[in-house]
Amino acid sequence: MKFFDLDVVKPLVVKENVPVGTVGTVICVFTRPNEAYMVEFCGERGIPYAEPAYLPEELELVDRPLGYYLDNPDLVPELYA
Repeated sequence: MKFFDLDVVKPLVVKENVPVGTVGTVICVFTRPNEAYMVEFCGERGIPYAEPAYLPEELELVDRPLGYYLDNPDLVPELYA
């Protein structure tokens, strides 16, 4: 699956001591040498504590900002329709 900046995701593997299933935000998209995504994880006060990079198959989409669908109305899921 392709992810975009500000997508809310959960990792499917442990990296930098971030447990599987922890919710984070995509903050950077890499295309070279391979597709990968830097995900920011924050603590209770909103202070980032880890920013590991993941391959697409290592992430699961939780939510996508509504603004993405304003630019791509044909992709609006039933949740927002």
